[in-house]
Amino acid sequence: MLNKFRDNQPLMKCDKCVLFAVFTMFFITLDAIAGELILDQNLLEKVSKKSQENPYRIKQVIGSKDAFVFELGNPVTPFFQDEATKTVKRRYRSAKNCFEVSFHEKLNLAIKTDCRQVMSDLKLPGFPDFHAAKVSDLLDSSLKDFEFWNESNSYQLKGFVHSRETIEMDQRILNLKDTVSFPTQLFQVKTEAIGNVALDSKSGLSITQQTSLFVGKIGIQDQSDETITNIINRTLNDLIFTDGRGRIIVINSLLLPLPFQNSLLSIQPKFSRFLSELENRSTRSAVCFRDSWMGNSDQDCQQMVIKKIRPFEFKAFSLLMVNFQDSSVIQIR
Repeated sequence: MLNKFRDNQPLMKCDKCVLFAVFTMFFITLDAIAGELILDQNLLEKVSKKSQENPYRIKQVIGSKDAFVFELGNPVTPFFQDEATKTVKRRYRSAKNCFEVSFHEKLNLAIKTDCRQVMSDLKLPGFPDFHAAKVSDLLDSSLKDFEFWNESNSYQLKGFVHSRETIEMDQRILNLKDTVSFPTQLFQVKTEAIGNVALDSKSGLSITQQTSLFVGKIGIQDQSDETITNIINRTLNDLIFTDGRGRIIVINSLLLPLPFQNSLLSIQPKFSRFLSELENRSTRSAVCFRDSWMGNSDQDCQQMVIKKIRPFEFKAFSLLMVNFQDSSVIQIR
């Protein structure tokens, strides 16, 4: 009997080894399965609703336990879809652990995952040459800061030196049928824009744009200017995608309301056309009046130039291509 028990011992140990190996491979496989980021807005909204309304549960070695989402830490990836199961997932990092959450119909199930691979196995649909990386991974490369936007446009406009109210009053008093006897003056309107990309060992990746509008002096009215600065920043630990050859894709903060999303800044094309039309008209007659202190008028020079059409516009993006090879920044989605 004792010999029989001894004979079975190696078999029992072997069975345990197999079970342990299967168990280990199960979790390694979970970590190794790549996923594609979800860019479809409808699917994003649907899974976002699940993430807010469904209960969370953490899967353990034996069984599972209920949890609150804040126990999982902060999300470190956008939503992505498991290529094998088509399950929508997202990864979180707490002070001690990393979790991968699967969003099911009535339950959000979390399992512990390897923090070293929390981003590295993700893919970007439509861009097979790009792999996931952290901004800090770019610091060891030969990528250099560059300027991607430098634009300046200047217009000469003609306006009346007096306000509209003053001219109309004088017309009534002097019985003048036209405005040809009233003095005019040329004034300058100028738009300037500059943008650059920088990699820094402390602040990470930054895409900075600055745009300004200058309106020159007319009559006793002082010159005025307006400047807007726009910064898109990714810290050293933030997720980006790179092809390893100088091209980087920046992912926007998906599902945030428009005012909180990163945007590219540009000069409104309608505004440029509007100024060009005014400049053409200025060769024949004055196009506006010196601003009135009694109130705004849509024919005042400041009102026409600045407020009639907003000079600058912001356009939110999902994917932004930063190309260090040809010094360009392009919205691709």
